[in-house]
Amino acid sequence: MKHQAAIALLIAILSNFSNCDYCPVSAPTVSVVSKCPTTKTEWDEAASRKKCSHMSAKCGNKSPVYHCLLNQWRNETVEVCASNWYISGFCAIYNTEEMKVIDDFSRDCTNLTGGPCPTRYISTDAYMYQGCYGKRNTSTSLPSTDKQVHVSTDCTSPAALIAIIIVLSLLSLILSLLLVLTCQEKISKSVMYSQCMRLRKQTPRKEKGNKEKRPKSPH
Repeated sequence: MKHQAAIALLIAILSNFSNCDYCPVSAPTVSVVSKCPTTKTEWDEAASRKKCSHMSAKCGNKSPVYHCLLNQWRNETVEVCASNWYISGFCAIYNTEEMKVIDDFSRDCTNLTGGPCPTRYISTDAYMYQGCYGKRNTSTSLPSTDKQVHVSTDCTSPAALIAIIIVLSLLSLILSLLLVLTCQEKISKSVMYSQCMRLRKQTPRKEKGNKEKRPKSPH
């Protein structure tokens, strides 16, 4: 079971890395809000007001959709039209520097009290995991989202492509090793089961052969 959970997590990570969701069209849509929706109804109402569906520009091959998340410093909640992102068991945030929704790897949400998240969920379901919106960073030295300068991190640059290839290669290697271990574990269990069944079949025969012959009673 441990191997299977690890494999599922790695597949989710590989899926995320295979699709670069750098989204410069999301930057102008960022607005700071006092709080984010807490229900599906509130989320849909906020999405209707934000009108992300009316945008003609796209994030790569995806249409931008409504999000309300903490920023990367966790000091403000922001509404933004950005492409959705499959989160791998962590809280979702919008990174104003990378201009996209990403995993906050410092906050595992699978063990949140009152509403833990699954090991894989889509970023537009973030409102379901309200624990991710708590514990804001109140430091006054942190930048404000409104004053943040958006830095381009083009995924097609050589450095970015090399980094992605290296990460994908390492994750593929780990995934392969986990698959091998899982197969070996299943084979080992199968062999042990076969041996046990063979011993069970042989045991009665041995006992029967070792029984002493009793003399026949005279009639």
